[in-house]
Amino acid sequence: MSAIALPVALDPQKRPDAYAPTITPAAFDIASYHRDPVAYCSEAVPGRCWQVAQPSPTTPLLAVVGATAFSCPVGQSVVLRARTEPGAPLSITSFGLGVFPANGQTSISVQADAEGVASAEFGITTGTAGNVNLTAGSPVRAGTLQFLVHVVEGKLQP
Repeated sequence: MSAIALPVALDPQKRPDAYAPTITPAAFDIASYHRDPVAYCSEAVPGRCWQVAQPSPTTPLLAVVGATAFSCPVGQSVVLRARTEPGAPLSITSFGLGVFPANGQTSISVQADAEGVASAEFGITTGTAGNVNLTAGSPVRAGTLQFLVHVVEGKLQP
């Protein structure tokens, strides 16, 4: 079963990393994550998208599953997918408007399935226009992924 992020109120004085993608989050503790992946995924921490494994010849890269670019009207959503290790976390942060419906935030951490595929639905909210850039990272894979959602006016034609 995949863990999804649920809204968690974090005190900005104690957890400033929950409010800005430029603030480095606490170091990833794989043992703690495995004890309670739901707790990890319940926190929307924007800077986690940068928290990736150190590149090396033996460290696999984070891989995209499906598309990295989408067109989407306001009120609709797209699903972002990446391959990491089975059961591992993937964190995605939006650098524009829009939200992840699972937690109502612009950042989310999700747990990959048994095949290592992590998925997160991203919705285009009222007021979102132009292009929305999103970055995804996993602490057990090297590299980040870039997603682009182009917000279109009106409805897409089938």
